[in-house]
Parts: sequence; C-alpha cells; structure tokens
Amino acid sequence: MRPAAARNGSRGWEEPELSKSFASDLFLSVSELELPRLVHGPTRIPLRTDIREPLLVEGDVIVEPGCRIHAPLYATGVCEVGRQARVGKLTARCVILGPRAQARAIRATSYVDLRPNSCVEGPVDCDGPVRLAPGCLVHGIRAPEVETWPDAEQGPLEFPRIPDHAILVGPPSQCASATSVVLAKFPNTRWKPFQPNSWLVEGDLNSPEPLVVQAVLIVTGAFRCEGPSLIECSILSGSWMSIGPGSIIRADLSAGGDLYVGRRAVLLASLRAEGDVRLDSGARGISAGQATEVQARGCVRLSRSVCLQGPVVGGKGVYAVEATRHSFV
Repeated sequence: MRPAAARNGSRGWEEPELSKSFASDLFLSVSELELPRLVHGPTRIPLRTDIREPLLVEGDVIVEPGCRIHAPLYATGVCEVGRQARVGKLTARCVILGPRAQARAIRATSYVDLRPNSCVEGPVDCDGPVRLAPGCLVHGIRAPEVETWPDAEQGPLEFPRIPDHAILVGPPSQCASATSVVLAKFPNTRWKPFQPNSWLVEGDLNSPEPLVVQAVLIVTGAFRCEGPSLIECSILSGSWMSIGPGSIIRADLSAGGDLYVGRRAVLLASLRAEGDVRLDSGARGISAGQATEVQARGCVRLSRSVCLQGPVVGGKGVYAVEATRHSFV
C-alpha cells in the first residue's frame, strides 16, 4: 500500500487493511518517513528505518534490527525491539529489548525482558516481573519482581541453617556475662550502649565467624561478618559492609561505602549504600508484607540467579554482571 498522495496527488494516508498478511503492504507503509500516528493491527518496522514522529500501534509491534525511533512508541500489545535498534520511550503491555538495543525509558503492564548487553537510559516501570540478561544496564527499576538470568545449578529457595557456633550479639540490656563474651571477641573495637536495644561500635567490626545480630548496631567504621549469619536488627556502618554467603537478612542494612551480600543470601529487608550495592549469585528477596528495596548512590550490580521483590535504584545504573567482586574483604 502506498500513501494516498502517491496515487491521486492529495496528501494523507489510507487506513491499513487488517485482513492483509504480515508480509503485506502494512510493513511497507511503516518504512516511509512520513508515518501515520496510528496504525491498526500487528506491525513490523523494517531494517534500519528512521522514525521521528510518535507512533501508536493498536496491537503488537516488531522493531527490526538497526532501526532508529527518536520519538515515543506506544503499543497495546507486545513490543519487540531487535538487535542494536535505538528507540525512545516505550510503552506497551510487554517489552522485549533485544541484544545491544537501547531505549530511553520503558513502561509495561505485564513484563519486561532485557536481552544481553541492552541498555535503558531512564527508568523501567513495570507492573509485572523484569528480567535482566548478562551485560544489561538500567538506570532504575520499579517492579514487584526483578530477576537476573537463572543459574543451571540454582535450586529451590531454602532458608540456610545458622550454625551453633555463631556469635550472639544481643542488646545492652542483656546480662553482663553474655555482653562480656561479645566484647572479648572484638578487642579492637569499643562498644557503648546507645539505647536499650542499640550499640555504638567505634572502629571496624570484622567477625571471622557467623553472627546472630539481635541488637541495632551503629558501626563507625566497616562491618563484616561471615555466613551464614542471622541479622534480625538493623546495621548501619560508616564505611563498607560485607554480609557472608547464606545469611538471612531480616532488618534493613545501610552502608556509608559499598555493600556486598554473598551467595544464596535471603533478603527480607531493604539495602542502602552510599557506594555500590553488589549481590552475589542466588541472592533472593522475599516480600514479607513490604518490598525489599535496593538503593545505591553508585551502581547496583546483580549476579546470576538474583531475584528481588521490590524496586532497584542505582545512581550510576543497575547492571547484570557475570560475577560480583569485593576487594574490601
């Protein structure tokens, strides 16, 4: 189908016929530079098409590799963007962003699938799950579930068992004998009761053994604990923080530097860091009546088989990476 102007000298477009096949003139009409603002029916935008006007598609739309869409693209169905295509803001029921494709922002009502090395310059807002493949970069994600590509070795979620030799860190109001045992384990730190259920710890708290934290800890330096640990009260550190593999985190964590969470940790609370947040493979977030929010002033780096129940925001982006590394441990 050609524009009406090409046949009768007048300016305008004919409505595409829904009865025609995918290989029909409907595709040819989309390849023209002067596009209709509304297209009825499934639509395919051919290779390396350049579009500078907003496009509204009533149905599914396929953006083939190499296309450049400088204006918003709206679709009532599935929007699939091909390899190395660049698009503006996408709004659709479902969005699939192909390898090395770029989008300005994404809004979806069902799900978002980001393929390897794709990039979203702005936020991803979805009412359903968002899945990230290796190499993805996103500014921020608001979704009920955020997950990275699965690990073949990843099994069902299991709550780790806390070992018997884990050190119990209770509140200052506990008996003096229990408190003295804790203080003896960390001779290079100075502990001061801050409130009935809080400790102010001066210096770095570096535990080579798992912990059971049942008091709020305000650490002026760095905090590190081996896993599997059980964290039932909030921890605030003035520097970096590292939580060992297999730990259960039931209270919010806040770090003045980077925050690292080890393999197969279970998150039932929020994470915040002035630096980067790094979640190793198999870390799972569980919504216990509230979202497990992850925020970083720097980057959020998610390894494989990470699944979170809540928004993820990184001031310098959210990355899906092959492996997380923490040089401060």
